[in-house]
Amino acid sequence: MRLSSQPPARFEIKVKLFIFFSLGLLTLYCQKSKEALLEKAKEELGRENVSEALQYIREAYELSLPNEFFFRPRHEKYELIVSLREPNKIFALKEDKKSLYIYDTEGGKEGKLRLPYIPEKMSFSPRGNYLIFSYLSDDSCLMRVYSFLKEKFYKLPQKISCGMVPGISEEGLVPLVENEKLVLYQITGELVYTSGKKLEKGGKLPAESAFFFDYEDHLYFTYGLAGLYYLYYLEKDSLKLLRRDVALPKAFAHGRLMGFLTGGAGSYEVVFFEKGKAQIERFSAVSGYAAFLQGEQNHYYYLRRLQPFEVKGADKRELPFWARDIALSADNKLLLLSPLGSILKYSGKLPPEVSLAIFQKGVEIEEGR
Repeated sequence: MRLSSQPPARFEIKVKLFIFFSLGLLTLYCQKSKEALLEKAKEELGRENVSEALQYIREAYELSLPNEFFFRPRHEKYELIVSLREPNKIFALKEDKKSLYIYDTEGGKEGKLRLPYIPEKMSFSPRGNYLIFSYLSDDSCLMRVYSFLKEKFYKLPQKISCGMVPGISEEGLVPLVENEKLVLYQITGELVYTSGKKLEKGGKLPAESAFFFDYEDHLYFTYGLAGLYYLYYLEKDSLKLLRRDVALPKAFAHGRLMGFLTGGAGSYEVVFFEKGKAQIERFSAVSGYAAFLQGEQNHYYYLRRLQPFEVKGADKRELPFWARDIALSADNKLLLLSPLGSILKYSGKLPPEVSLAIFQKGVEIEEGR
């Protein structure tokens, strides 16, 4: 007797029915979960537990978002995102703080690196050929460098303050401040530069340093403490003091320009530099978390607390998301690291009405604190 290679029609019908009902149950489960989370938020509000209520609201909000608003699948959680526009890569540190993933601008996986230690601070060289990070060791920190080209870790012997933000050039140069002077080391440990004079700083307390290389490998760094930092620029062997009023040890990339938050409370603005020279472009109403669109004037995003804003010329509007950090991909897509650890994306399209309604509930709770 000859056996047919095709399954019976009745079997095909059962399989299709099973898939249909499974998808229906999954949809129903998500709907019930969203409603249950909102109910829990209501209960926590009744107990005056505002923080717990907001947590449930944010979970319900993300559950209501369509998949198109997620850069990576919604179940994946992250601790940090970094975007390098010229090599078009997104680096994302998973919530375990040791698994570093590399994605393209569409969220496709390009690579993975397992870090041997949990980083305190981390930075990438301008084109992403090197990673440098500090990690806790007794009462101070040590540094490691990873070469993506050689696929190799380098251990640096110098002990540093854990508050220092390390930096590395495309040539593998690591800057440090030693005895109040700027020094440069190769990743192999060789000293290649020492500044001739001591660095100026505001106040007498020990200063912290943060190092940044622009796309052309020029070094900028801040030196100071507690909202008063001096900004320096190294041009060949000449060290220049650019500003005495930098508010944060952080840099903002805008194309090939490097920007720094200057001024005091109520009068902050980002001033951009090109090869150590200040540019006309200045952006006000910016916090320590901001992202500037490639190739566009006066168009940027920033965070105030957990609320993202979009500024375009004279127009400013709140975006219906929560985020603890933001970044821009090479194609000017806004990436948002949510308080729950999800990576969301925004390309100009607003979430559906049901999501906006949940978001508004969260805003009302925050404003009623």
